[in-house]
Amino acid sequence: MKYPYPPKKQIQILLIDPHVVVRSGLRMVLSLWPGFRVVGEAGNANEAMQMVLDMQPTVILLELALPNVDAIALLAELRAFSPSSKLVALTGQQNPALAKQALRNGLDGYLLKTATSEQTICAIEQVVADEPYVDPKVAREIDWAASTSTCNETFIMSAPPELTQRELEVLQLMTMTATNKEIGEKMQLGEETVRTHVKSLLRKLNQPTRTQMVVEAIKLGVIEL
Repeated sequence: MKYPYPPKKQIQILLIDPHVVVRSGLRMVLSLWPGFRVVGEAGNANEAMQMVLDMQPTVILLELALPNVDAIALLAELRAFSPSSKLVALTGQQNPALAKQALRNGLDGYLLKTATSEQTICAIEQVVADEPYVDPKVAREIDWAASTSTCNETFIMSAPPELTQRELEVLQLMTMTATNKEIGEKMQLGEETVRTHVKSLLRKLNQPTRTQMVVEAIKLGVIEL
């Protein structure tokens, strides 16, 4: 699969997201792409700042909706700590007002967590090539000039699978990295029953691991964080 901006040098990426399962999934996906290297991850702004200062990553991929943090102030701090880093939001919130304000205050790219892995990779490469990227849904809402790259045209997101209510409940609990035993206790189900639901979810979402399954479910909009 060919992208418009193949990396000429290693792209070092720092992940900032409050959810461990999201960071793990992103690390797994991004580390497989030639030229990409995830150099660190942080669950909050305080953790992130020292890492940004020490690492000076090529790209900072962050969730704008961090607990107890003003997103615009955070962007200003990140820019001050590492002026050369590209700032790319990968967020679960489709907030047009925040998106527009962030893009006017130093954000280089804006992706929704419903983006496919391929779109995310392509958008990162585009931003590194000094071409801003905005998710087309958000671009339309804020009347932002649409990206001219092939990121928006080449990839079509799959339709979400049909899940039972029980499967949805299990999946939602898995976002908190709960074990089968913990899920069973919360749902008053036997551990073997939970295991059966997990196997069914892995099959329906066509993913090999629990982490990849949860990340895919978030991207498809099946569950929210």
